[in-house]
Amino acid sequence: MESDFFLNAQKFDPEWGKNIAVSNNYVGKTMSKLGVILTGGKLGHREFEVKMLFQEGAWKIDEVKFSD
Repeated sequence: MESDFFLNAQKFDPEWGKNIAVSNNYVGKTMSKLGVILTGGKLGHREFEVKMLFQEGAWKIDEVKFSD
């Protein structure tokens, strides 16, 4: 099943695209986890963790966990 994690986004902050922070929580040969923070003025900041798998020569998003 293919999906786009951001397809159903209803609210967004115009500044998120300019204010992205990414940290490597874990980087392996076939799986990586990244911490992501989007900072904005209108809706504030959002934090989440992205799990990525290396498949068919490219990194693909497998899971997104949003912080409360």
